[in-house]
Amino acid sequence: MLTLSDKTQSILYILLVMAGSAAVVALGWHQLLMFVPALTALVMMLVIGRDGYTRDGWRRLGLGRAGVRRWPAALLLPAAALGGGYLAATAAGAAAPEPLPGAPGAARALNYLLLVAFYTFTFSLGEEVGWRGYLLPRLMAFGHRRGHLICGLAWAAFHYPVIFLSDLYLPDGNRLLGAGLFTLMVLPLSVVIGELRLRTGSLWVASLMHSAHNAFHEVVGIQFRLTEPFGRYLAGETGIVTILIYLAAAAWLLRRAD
Repeated sequence: MLTLSDKTQSILYILLVMAGSAAVVALGWHQLLMFVPALTALVMMLVIGRDGYTRDGWRRLGLGRAGVRRWPAALLLPAAALGGGYLAATAAGAAAPEPLPGAPGAARALNYLLLVAFYTFTFSLGEEVGWRGYLLPRLMAFGHRRGHLICGLAWAAFHYPVIFLSDLYLPDGNRLLGAGLFTLMVLPLSVVIGELRLRTGSLWVASLMHSAHNAFHEVVGIQFRLTEPFGRYLAGETGIVTILIYLAAAAWLLRRAD
């Protein structure tokens, strides 16, 4: 085991998590992808470094605080960003609501909340333990804004193997353009999630917002028919409106951090 600086740990972690992402996609183990960041963090803490053998090392992950005061923001920001995109596309005639038959609004809302809760304790947590639990606090050694930038770029690049080597993620349209828009969305989203995590000291807030984003995209997104190609690039997870709303939130948070 080694005693490594935060910068060295950050670089080594990013290299290992990228290798892990490429490996699980190449092997077809797609269900494991979202757990690669957490598993890599455990390798760093227990095998390569010494963090996993101290209370401070585990406390640094942020699992010991709930951060309840920021839960409303974690839930509402994804709804505003993604919902704003669908509303804008509908107003522009580029989207049409198509509610699921036999599913009343209360049932859809309950389904959304249950999905958020499930993701928060499973798939989203599998990513957030790595990105905002292990990596982001160490990236602050590079500087506040630079740390956020590195974290966002690493988070986006982590998804590139599943985007380019499979049909599971962003399969429609030009994949290079889709990956570019995905990166533009992830960068400000990473800042927002990261700032909530740093200010509260809670990883649960990060996992909750990650879950709210994914669940809203899945539950609400399937109830809109988007025109091609304008509607698809205006709304949705990689839509321009979604990107701009997250960008505005990230800029506001960073300005308050200065």
